[in-house]
Amino acid sequence: MWLSPKPIDRKMSRLGIILTILIGCYAISPQQAIADWRNDIGTFRVGLVASGNLEDTYAKVEPFRLALAEALGLNVEIIVAKNYRILINAHVAARIEYAIYSSAAYASAWRNCECVEPIVIPKSSDGSESYKSVVISSENGPQKIGELAGAKIAGLSKSSFAGYKFAAFELKSKGVELAENIEFANSGEEVIKQFVAGKYDTIIGWSSLSGDPAVGYSSGTLKLIAELNGGTSIPYRIIWESSTIPHRPHVVRKTLAVEAKILLRDVLSTMFNNDPVAYDSIEPVFGGGFAIARHGQFLPIIEYVNSLAPAKEKSEQHEIPSADQ
Repeated sequence: MWLSPKPIDRKMSRLGIILTILIGCYAISPQQAIADWRNDIGTFRVGLVASGNLEDTYAKVEPFRLALAEALGLNVEIIVAKNYRILINAHVAARIEYAIYSSAAYASAWRNCECVEPIVIPKSSDGSESYKSVVISSENGPQKIGELAGAKIAGLSKSSFAGYKFAAFELKSKGVELAENIEFANSGEEVIKQFVAGKYDTIIGWSSLSGDPAVGYSSGTLKLIAELNGGTSIPYRIIWESSTIPHRPHVVRKTLAVEAKILLRDVLSTMFNNDPVAYDSIEPVFGGGFAIARHGQFLPIIEYVNSLAPAKEKSEQHEIPSADQ
């Protein structure tokens, strides 16, 4: 007599088939997923802004390119842009996966499409990750920021982000308007010399605000003033400081595979110690290694960028500072 299978047998049979499929997927999926993002990218492109001879630029950053290629297991290509506007357009359009920006350029890129995110920022040799715009007063100058009216004020330059533009924006947001007759010299160095010589009561500059204040901190405008003043910042004083300005960020597209982001953060965070030649080839100014970056560090800079044009307009419609300082 033919007997039909018991219901429990049919259920067990179906369960066995499902388990077989799941085991097969588990055995294949991780390797397949790893292969997919590399195959999708093909060549990992890193963009940066540089001037001068292109061959010299490529040769200079070659150790950095090789370090990324080894970490990612991909061919890495360096793309050099003439300015940040071109670099932002390439990044937003996904023609490059990775870009090295100024803080203001990152804010402009993020404002354009919110499709990018910072992964690391370089630290100075003193360990600082940022700096600030500052207003510095002479011995006979204003004692506090509310006394600027009537003072002779100088800025590093009209195009300087930290040495004029960002300070003017944040002071205005707090109800302090800079005098319309603010003056600029042909160079930042020249205007600092004129300030020390007594031509101005106050000067807008920048400072790391890290280290010994008696010698003008570790770097910045007050440091240069101290060097011209026999090595001491006395009697000059900072009467106002801005929100923090992070050092230039290394930035990727948000859609980059999670594993690729992890590999990049790993190699970059250890590069200063494990591959100093590669680190120095891309960050010769900041001698302290990379720190993990967060988007929230750039919110004050994004507020500044938003003030340059109506919220719905794109970054191409307003000026992108060429450098932070």
